Amino acid sequence: SSGINAEYGVTSLNTDLQLLVQLADAVMQGDLSADLAKRTIGPVHNARWVTRASRLLRLYMSTHELGTSTEVKKLVCFIIEVYLPTHLEIKLRPDVREAPQHLLNVMKAVRENYDG
Repeated sequence: SSGINAEYGVTSLNTDLQLLVQLADAVMQGDLSADLAKRTIGPVHNARWVTRASRLLRLYMSTHELGTSTEVKKLVCFIIEVYLPTHLEIKLRPDVREAPQHLLNVMKAVRENYDG
C-alpha cells in the first residue's frame, strides 16, 4: 500500500489521528470516498489540532468554494507536508531525547516546502 500510513508504518493510532491520515491520503490521491466523507470528526477544541486538520482536509476535498481558496490550499499543504509527518514522527519516537531531531525535521520540512 502507499500513502502516509504506509510510509510511517503506524498501526496503533487513535481514531482522530487515523481519520486525519486517511483524509491526507485522500487529498494526495485526489479522491475522497463517500464513506470517508461521511465519517464523524471529533469535536472542535483548541487543544485538538488533529480534528481541526481533519476538518480542513475534508473542506478542501469538498465541492464548497472555500476548498479552492489559496489560503486553504496553503494550510492543506502545511498539514500534509509538515504537521502530519511531524506528529507521526513524534508518535513513533516520543522520547524527549528525540526532541532536537524532531525540531530539526520540522525546520527542514518548512525550508524545503516554503522557502523562497
